[in-house]
Amino acid sequence: NLRQGLYLQGSLQVGEVNALAVPLSAVRTDKPEPYVQLLQPEGDHFVVRHQPVSLGQRAVLDSTSWVAVSQGVQSSQQLLSGQVGQLRDGTLVRIATPAVTPATTAASKAP
Repeated sequence: NLRQGLYLQGSLQVGEVNALAVPLSAVRTDKPEPYVQLLQPEGDHFVVRHQPVSLGQRAVLDSTSWVAVSQGVQSSQQLLSGQVGQLRDGTLVRIATPAVTPATTAASKAP
């Protein structure tokens, strides 16, 4: 029951696009062209690479903003999230494995 003075917020789906998309927060714009920070495997560590991207349509799904990427990234590549901040191109990165907690260890030994 709507009454005068009440507000309603919603969304309408006006189309659908099948494309590779990345979180908008992962796209960096501090250079002349937008880019993402890729993690390129090299031995037992990763190297950060700045990869220019061509951006397409934007969408919001489950309160996360996404942007379609038409060039520059493949679906098999790993990106750094925008919360990491800017790392220099060529920075060495090691991904730490989570420590096993006693509860996890005990559960894995249970019959």
